[in-house]
Amino acid sequence: ALVDDARLVLDVGAYTGVFALLAAKRSRAAEVHGYEVVPTVAQAARDNVTANGLQ
Repeated sequence: ALVDDARLVLDVGAYTGVFALLAAKRSRAAEVHGYEVVPTVAQAARDNVTANGLQ
């Protein structure tokens, strides 16, 4: 579940990063980490982060 006052969010098996992006947008103070082991999918997640103005 998303928590508005979270300080740390780990998205293990992040796929394209949708959950991590939602968490980052909802909990601006949180440090969000997404982990994906499939290289092409991990690149898609990084691209989504960039496209959404995050780092």
